[in-house]
Amino acid sequence: MTKRYWIRAASVRASLVVAAAALLGCDPKFPGADDGGDADDDGMGDAGGEDDGNDDGNSGNVPGDDGGGMDDGGPGDDGGGHDDGGCGCDDPGGDCPPPVDPCIEAYDACLQVAGDPLECEAVLQMCWPQPEPDPCQAAYDDCLQTAEDPTQCDAIWEMCYPPDPCQAAYDDCVQTAEDPTQCDAIWEMCYPPDPCQQEYDACTAEFGPMAPECDDVWNWCWPEPEPDPCYDAYLVCLDAGTDPAQCEAELWACYPQPEPDPCYDAYLVCLDSGTDPTECEEQWWACYPQPEDPCYDAYIGCIDAGNDPETCDAQLQQCYQPQPDPCADAYFACLDGGNDPDQCDAALIECYCPGDPTCGMGGGQP
Repeated sequence: MTKRYWIRAASVRASLVVAAAALLGCDPKFPGADDGGDADDDGMGDAGGEDDGNDDGNSGNVPGDDGGGMDDGGPGDDGGGHDDGGCGCDDPGGDCPPPVDPCIEAYDACLQVAGDPLECEAVLQMCWPQPEPDPCQAAYDDCLQTAEDPTQCDAIWEMCYPPDPCQAAYDDCVQTAEDPTQCDAIWEMCYPPDPCQQEYDACTAEFGPMAPECDDVWNWCWPEPEPDPCYDAYLVCLDAGTDPAQCEAELWACYPQPEPDPCYDAYLVCLDSGTDPTECEEQWWACYPQPEDPCYDAYIGCIDAGNDPETCDAQLQQCYQPQPDPCADAYFACLDGGNDPDQCDAALIECYCPGDPTCGMGGGQP
């Protein structure tokens, strides 16, 4: 690295520090403003205003003075280095200059020191970082730069961004069909129209736009949302100037609350007490009523007795097999025999509920 490079780098860093410091003031400082302030301060030190009328505005680095009360030491001169039109940091209503984007200000300060825009790109990158490059787009661009035929890169593009098969089929049809309207069926199959919209469009085509005759179609397709008295009361509460927190509490209290769950409440208390979460979960599930399952209970008993797990599994599977139903078997045999279905139904009812003629009619049915 050359000595000149390091001097430039230090200058760029210094420019960033200067730009950040400038943000602490009320308005941006421009080149020459500090020099002007020194000149004015010197003018304040002159006794009796000896410089009045003799300053042609070309001495030093101070821009030409138009005779205003900056150097005469008269009333209204606060000795400041620049005139902000009475604007102060505590006077937002004053005639203040428009705010400056700190990023633009830092970039401008960098340019004043470095002089080369390339050396100040880091400022812009810091303010507006570039998005991460798209690997698909990068691969496609690389292909375009090296391929002799750009169409060879279409495969990369389609792999990254596969086309819509419906759109592709429609495009192929439009390119080959003599009448493009023949392809409308493909489009409607891929993107079926809204039947409500179709019906409403047909109605307005017959009676005209916004015709009263079409209101029923519109209301049926797009009904008004159901009124929500809870939310309406919430809005009224806010409009009345009530504390929003109180209005929200009333809103949630207005909606139906879930049923209390003592098991879950006990689970939360268990966790708050610092108990092992695993133990709390076991107590939680044990709190709920357990369904009766004699097959599974027998399976657990088989395992606890030290039997072969495969034997216990076989017994469990056999236990879950449906039990034979002689009534249903006789019923299907009756139907298969070609008998009158009403006679088969009566025999089935008699099998399930002997001597009960009301079985199967809402009473006495197993």
